[in-house]
Amino acid sequence: MKIRGEGMRYRGVYTKVPNDPSRWKKWESKGRVLMEDYRRSHGGELSSHLICREGDQEFPRLFQLLKEKGTVTIEGALKGYQFTFIGKKGVSSPDEMLNRVKMKRGESVLVYYGVNRMKVDPLGLEILESVTRHGGCLVVVTYTDEQKAFIDSRLQGHIQGVVSLETIREKQGVDFDWPPGVPYLPDPDQDWEDCSKALKRFEERTLRPFGREVRKVLSNEFFDIVFERARHDSLGISVSVAQPKTGRVVYCEEMGGLRYSFYGPQVWRDQRRVEMPAATIRGGGKESKEDGFAKGDEQKTYLRPDILK
Repeated sequence: MKIRGEGMRYRGVYTKVPNDPSRWKKWESKGRVLMEDYRRSHGGELSSHLICREGDQEFPRLFQLLKEKGTVTIEGALKGYQFTFIGKKGVSSPDEMLNRVKMKRGESVLVYYGVNRMKVDPLGLEILESVTRHGGCLVVVTYTDEQKAFIDSRLQGHIQGVVSLETIREKQGVDFDWPPGVPYLPDPDQDWEDCSKALKRFEERTLRPFGREVRKVLSNEFFDIVFERARHDSLGISVSVAQPKTGRVVYCEEMGGLRYSFYGPQVWRDQRRVEMPAATIRGGGKESKEDGFAKGDEQKTYLRPDILK
């Protein structure tokens, strides 16, 4: 969905959110003209539901056009795979978010703990306690070995296991990356060779090593719920380990003004969901012959559904 007919008025508006944090506010401000025009033609309101069919240039602005607790649904065919957005202001409690996604007792849940690298993460502990009360089958990912030891001693008997990113890095060395977001992906329609190389590197150096360690403490291949944290951007990793069709990635913290990124087809094609305090992203699951995954078997070798093996 694009508002058309204004010529130069929307020049430079439809772009991905830049990597550089110093440019995020300017990027947001460029979308104000779009928001004003949308409100003018829709009774002064932003949208409760929009559908993205054009890809990674359109998606960030559609997300910006959502009203509080609005939803954007992603459907094929898509142009570009590196989806980005700036988070919306809003906070909820862990209990509220788990209730919103209708968590059931026995569901598998991955929780990130200690994204600030401090041993004690008060909100992280609150999330863990909430998941435990809801009867979740809990796996914790920590940034440091010190955090892992702390969680092991504090929650022993209540969790399936703890995975430390520091330990993975020590085992894998330079072969393991934990990037600050989904790596830059060139337009696959213009430069599929470089796009496929970037995807393959992301899979081999991040998703697979991480997935192997997580699978050592989880009997299932995917998680029913991934409880994300606002102060890092691992959304592209989290959607890859969420259960296809029914998997939910959940946030409860303030996300306003921060950039997030994910690999588009893993949300829309596998109908995963990202639930935030002030907005929702859903995968529509509709494919098209125009979509990149219909172009040949070579493309299906990247970001496959067996990355945890």
